[in-house]
Amino acid sequence: MQISPQGDFDYTSARERIGKAAKLSTENDYLLRAEFEGLTITLYKDGRALVHGTGDVARARSMYSRLIG
Repeated sequence: MQISPQGDFDYTSARERIGKAAKLSTENDYLLRAEFEGLTITLYKDGRALVHGTGDVARARSMYSRLIG
């Protein structure tokens, strides 16, 4: 499920918040991937995220909001 940021997005701040709350599994110049509460989030530098492991839009948006802001 794809989630897009609402408003301004700061990748560096988001990366720091994710690093404190979730287990990072991949990170490169284009994206990071982390595991959190049984879900996987792939975050791109422009703020878009793919949330894997749920088909529930509310759960995916909640995860994005909690990890990224």
